[in-house]
Amino acid sequence: MRPFLRVETVEGGLEIIRVETRLSRRLGFCGHASLLDGVMLDACFPRAVRPLLEAVGNRRVDVVAVTHEHEDHVGGCGPLARRFGADVLCPEALVPVLSNPPSVPRLPYRHLLWGIPEPSPARPLEREIRTSKFRIEVIPTPGHTRDHVCFFESERRWLFAGDLFLGPRVLQARLVENAADLLASLHRVAALRPRLLVCAHKGVIRQPEEALQAKISYLSRLIDGVRRLADRGLSPSAIARQLLGREDLFMTAFTFGDYSKARLVRVALEAPGRYLVPVG
Repeated sequence: MRPFLRVETVEGGLEIIRVETRLSRRLGFCGHASLLDGVMLDACFPRAVRPLLEAVGNRRVDVVAVTHEHEDHVGGCGPLARRFGADVLCPEALVPVLSNPPSVPRLPYRHLLWGIPEPSPARPLEREIRTSKFRIEVIPTPGHTRDHVCFFESERRWLFAGDLFLGPRVLQARLVENAADLLASLHRVAALRPRLLVCAHKGVIRQPEEALQAKISYLSRLIDGVRRLADRGLSPSAIARQLLGREDLFMTAFTFGDYSKARLVRVALEAPGRYLVPVG
């Protein structure tokens, strides 16, 4: 699978590295890593490590910090630590996972599309990451996963959102997610009034306040609609067909049912607080 890459200099020393493989490109999937003053935020997926290292070149990487545990965000941690001696920082619960990642993926599509990450020593994130030029705050944003965080450079109002955003209108989800907690986290980062947002898959969003409000509005309406139809006795599949349209049969089959519209309905039915990191 031939890799693809693009490096974009955004502003103020911030570089965004976009990586894909031939397969991920065909599926409309890519990864983005942010590099600023020796700090890499998220590290893409294991099958894209070669273009990631090529893009970094002779630049300095002192720290790799990741937003959450999914393979498409931690793929470069081990190789970057080995090549540059970089410190790997992650949510505390992820430390043993990075040190000893599963050798067999939970679902075959994740191995096929993302690959299996190398082991890497890691330390828990603290409240901020400081460099000579930047102060990057760590913002707990549960919902996509229990321990998901975002990074925020408050002076320049740059928000590095991991998988919090993923576009204003997402139609599928996995059962590990919690829509109510995700909505609370979106409100939390919207209150920061970011000037620039970097999504780990969509890339640079240059009007983030509008984009976040669109996502909040969509998700709020979806949760309300799902719960109203559930009160009338409809099943998750029936609710999904009514609110989101027919299932994407290719995506459902490719992910062995891991991603689906019916599962988005089910995570919208979850009460807030399933993930215990407070949002406020």
